[in-house]
Amino acid sequence: MAIKRLTAALIALSFAGTAAAVPNGTALFDTFNNIADDGVNDVNVYTDMISDDLDALWTLDANGVGSATIIVELAGFAGLNKFGVYSGSDYVELFAGAAAAGDKALLHIDASGSVFTGTLFGGVSDTGVDFAANQFGFYLNSPQGIFHSETDKNTDGVDHMLAYQGVGENVTLPDGISGPWASNEYILGFEDLYGGGDQDYADFVVMIESISPIPEPGLAALLGVGLIGLGLSRRKNYAA
Repeated sequence: MAIKRLTAALIALSFAGTAAAVPNGTALFDTFNNIADDGVNDVNVYTDMISDDLDALWTLDANGVGSATIIVELAGFAGLNKFGVYSGSDYVELFAGAAAAGDKALLHIDASGSVFTGTLFGGVSDTGVDFAANQFGFYLNSPQGIFHSETDKNTDGVDHMLAYQGVGENVTLPDGISGPWASNEYILGFEDLYGGGDQDYADFVVMIESISPIPEPGLAALLGVGLIGLGLSRRKNYAA
């Protein structure tokens, strides 16, 4: 019985993860409402972000091609910020400083780890960068530093990215495309100032699709321990 209780606690802890930061002010709140077709977004930016542990690392879905669409860039560094994906020490840029709201980029990683990027109408081309696996983080390269989706990689120790999962409501992006914000689509909001700045997480806001978060290895291991404990408990009950 004690093993069962411990297992339940471990599983609950695994899914709870580490709490994410909370956006300050109304800039991100207004951004979400502005894309909602009815003017009121069903996702609450102050409470509905996924945990910091679960938004650190990401993977492409089964179709193998993901995309990113800029929703808004409100930062003073709007002309300088760069956005992309990384794995280890390898960085691949998706948007340069000249990118603007409505711009879209494509991302593909093949079975060997080769990373391809491109545009909707131009197709994708090999970047020459190879990731170790179909697992990566997002980064924002600001004049004040490179800020990662993995908080422990940020030199200031601050969580610079919040992620929100779609719940099916209709939204219209700046590229003019309207449709349901599906569960396989996420909106990422970045803070681009060292130390967290005003922590509004609205300096660079982008929607990604066909890209899903994955648990960090520590959480996966913790969950595995819980499942092993559950198996031992069941074996003991059967033996009894």
